[in-house]
Amino acid sequence: MKVTGFLGILYGLVNMLTWFWLNVNITLGLLHLPLLLLSGYTYLSQRA
Repeated sequence: MKVTGFLGILYGLVNMLTWFWLNVNITLGLLHLPLLLLSGYTYLSQRA
């Protein structure tokens, strides 16, 4: 699950950067916010 969380963080960050800074479409950027938050929680909640 830690790998899945890390990959979700990367995917979420790329999507957030794409929709907020390159396309300036805030609606689609906000739709990817839950992906980033849930992936971060999954990554941080797993023990090593």
